[in-house]
Parts: sequence; C-alpha cells; structure tokens
Amino acid sequence: MKKSGLKSIDKKWLILGIILGVVIVVVILLTVFGATVQLAPKKPDYGTIGPSTQPIFIKVCNGYNGTITLDEVRNNLTGNYKQVCDIDLAGVNLKPIGTVSQFFTGTYDGNGYKISNFHYSNSSASMVGLFSGIGVGGMVNGIHLINFNITGNNNVGGLTGVINDGTVKDSITNGTIRGTRGVGGLVGSLLGGKISNSSTFGSIYSQNNQFRYAGGIIGFINVSSGHKESVVLYTTANVRINGSSYSGDNFAIGGFIGGISGVTSGVAMNVSIDNSKSEGNIILPGGIAIVGGFVGDIRQAKYVSVTNSHASGNIQITSNQGTVGGFMGKLETNPSQNIVIRNCSSTGNTKSSMGGGFVGSAYSYGGNLTIETSYTLGEVTARDFGGGFGGDISGKTNIIDSYSKGKVISPNNLGTCGSGFTSILGDLDA
Repeated sequence: MKKSGLKSIDKKWLILGIILGVVIVVVILLTVFGATVQLAPKKPDYGTIGPSTQPIFIKVCNGYNGTITLDEVRNNLTGNYKQVCDIDLAGVNLKPIGTVSQFFTGTYDGNGYKISNFHYSNSSASMVGLFSGIGVGGMVNGIHLINFNITGNNNVGGLTGVINDGTVKDSITNGTIRGTRGVGGLVGSLLGGKISNSSTFGSIYSQNNQFRYAGGIIGFINVSSGHKESVVLYTTANVRINGSSYSGDNFAIGGFIGGISGVTSGVAMNVSIDNSKSEGNIILPGGIAIVGGFVGDIRQAKYVSVTNSHASGNIQITSNQGTVGGFMGKLETNPSQNIVIRNCSSTGNTKSSMGGGFVGSAYSYGGNLTIETSYTLGEVTARDFGGGFGGDISGKTNIIDSYSKGKVISPNNLGTCGSGFTSILGDLDA
C-alpha cells in the first residue's frame, strides 16, 4: 500500500513539472519574440536618409546606389534633400535649379560636402545662381560651392539669384561672378529672409562694365512691403569687386551689401545686420558711384539696424568720381524712417571725389539717422571734399561717441565731419 501511494505522488509531481516547464517555455518564447517584433526597426525607404520620426531626406550624389543627381533636384522643388558626397560639375551642363517663377521651397542640406566647377553663362538671364531662387519656407544649409564661374544680368549670386522669405545658413561660396543689377557673392537680391554663419570669397565683375547694386554677400535688399524682415548674422565677405557703375545717384556698391531701399510710402520690412564683416577691396575704373566698405547705400527703409560689424577693404575709384565711405557710402532718412549704425568700424583707405573715413554722406530729412559708438582708422583721399569721419553730413544726423583717426588728403579738408554737419551728441574725436 505504501508503494502505491508513493507512485501516485510521483506521477502528480511529474505532471506538475511538465505543466510548469511548458508555461516557462511559452513565457520565454513570448518574451523573446515579442521583444523582437517590438524592437525591429522599420526598413528605411530606398534612397532616403532619416528615421521614421524625422523628415525623410532624398540622398544627392551621382545617381547611383540609391542617390539622385544634383540636376534631378529641379524635378521636385519642395523636396527634402541631403548631399552625401562631393559633387564635381566639370563638363556638366547644369542650369540654375528652379526658374524665375518657381523657386526652391524645400530643404537642401549640403552636409559639408563640396559642389565644385559649376559654370553657367547667360548675359541676359535673371535670377542666376546654383538656385534661381529660394522661396517662402525654403532652406539651404551646409553647402560649400567652390570654383564656380557664373554670368548673368539681374539678380545674380553664387548660391542663389534671389531669397524670397527663405533661409541660407552655414554655407560657403568661392568663385567668380559677372552681372549688372543685384549682384552678390552669395545672394543676388534679398526680399526678406535670413542669412547666417556663411562666408563668400572670390571676385565680382561688372557685366559690360556697368554695375547697379553689387555687394560681397548681397547685391541688393528690397524692403518692399509684403515680405518678412531681412536678417543677416555672423557672415563674412572677402570679395574683390571690380568694374564700372552706371552714372547716377541710385547705383551703389558695397563690400558686404550694395544697397538697401525700395519703399517711398506704406509699410516696409525691417532689416537687421549683426556681427558681420567685409574684407575685400573695391576697385572701379570709372563711373559715378556710391560706394561703402560695408554697405553702399541705405534709403527709403522703415528700419535698418547695422551693429557690431566691420569693414577692412580699400576702396578706389580711379576716375576720382563718386561718394565713398570706409563703412557706409550714403545714408538717407525721411519722416518715419530709421537707420541705426552701432558699434561698427572701418580700417580701409578710400579714394574718390568726395569721401569720409566712415561715411561718404548722410542726410536726415526727418526720422532717425544715428551713428553710435563707431570709429574709422582709414586714410581719406578726396579730389573735391574729404572728412575724417564723414564727407558730407547734414540735417538731423546724430553721431554719438564716435571717432576718426585716419589722415585726410584733399584740397578741401573739411575736418572730422565734412560739410553741413549740424548735429552731434557725445564725443567725436578727430
């Protein structure tokens, strides 16, 4: 009887052990395979970069191994792109990406790779550059465009002909540009948008020996209503500008920006430039130009602020014509218009018919025109009138806590502030 009882107990334990073992195996299998299913990554789309929680970027390279060519970007101007190799365009007939009526509004990340040997020439074309235009919401960053040679007519830039409420950042251009109106080393014309942490090197030449607004970074900023503000931060121009300008009061050249204007009435956007510099020389053999080492001309603008910026290039108009300033060529305000220049400096030398070490001429017919805590060290050579700080400063122009240290060589040395100076606050030391 005892043996039979023990056998019964052993069978029960055996059955319980088998059941428990099955349960353990099932739990293990569910845990392993469940975790595997849960953690398995989603297979990325062919030819794209980025996890599913981030925007999918189309890879740009040579058209092989799941990439597209740079030229194929024009097929979808709203797409998101990431460059994944250096691109050499030698021998490639690449036209500007986009058209005069269809701008790039997607995202292009150059990813620090180079685009070299982009050559394009059409002397009658408008909106010329690697991109014809960067439109509303469009962003281009991390492009290194080198050894390019671009010729156009209006709105010609190394990276893009026009920015229209778009963004450019962390980009470099180095090459040669020829154009007439709105010609810039980085951007031809800016119609609202933002440029930051970018640099441009190389040379700009006038097309047919005629310039109308040319600058090392931006040829022209149009402050017409209907656009967002224009902001330029931490950007450098080291561009040599060569050529003649049209004869006239509205044609300006600057080491950083050619001109800022566009509105005589109504609402206009604000322009803010901060922590930037221009280093290239400007040489004009002829014409009557308004030239500034940093900005050529500012007028008809609601509010323009230039702060913490510097110009070091020399300026020479060999015909001794024009109005030249080491930092600003010409400033002008009317009622309800404001121009503020603060914590800025120039160290380059100037040669023209009328000039100043910091500003060639400044006229305030109302509104606010203020130059504050700024200085110039450059030498001024002027055929007609020259001033250490300003060549011709009049109206209600305010110069506050600023100074000039450069030598003035002129038959009519007008002292520190030139002719017609009527307003000064603080110290202006010659």
